[in-house]
Amino acid sequence: MDVDRLTRLQAGGQDVDRILSADESRHMGREPQRHWLTVIDDLGQKERASDTLRDAWYNVINPRWLKRGWLICTSNWTPDELVERGTINAATYSRLVQMTHGKFLTFDGADQRLQVQE
Repeated sequence: MDVDRLTRLQAGGQDVDRILSADESRHMGREPQRHWLTVIDDLGQKERASDTLRDAWYNVINPRWLKRGWLICTSNWTPDELVERGTINAATYSRLVQMTHGKFLTFDGADQRLQVQE
């Protein structure tokens, strides 16, 4: 299962625990190792993640950390908030912080998609 499918399932409110078998979760992290860049868009969209989903995010991010690969991750939440909300576990959090040297880009402002066209 790829990250796109995981994100679509999460966004669609699907029962990710039921859909993601332990085997799929374990193998998820293997695919990004072959690529120089991994992009995760809107991490934390689901309020409370299951253990399976937290493990799946770890399995995506950990190979990037091990290989010192490039990762772009967008979210409406800070890494601290992602842990508090239960989206990622402590191991994933520590890898994100180390990979970024604790520096995160923050963009504030109104959602441009909600702006009325004149």
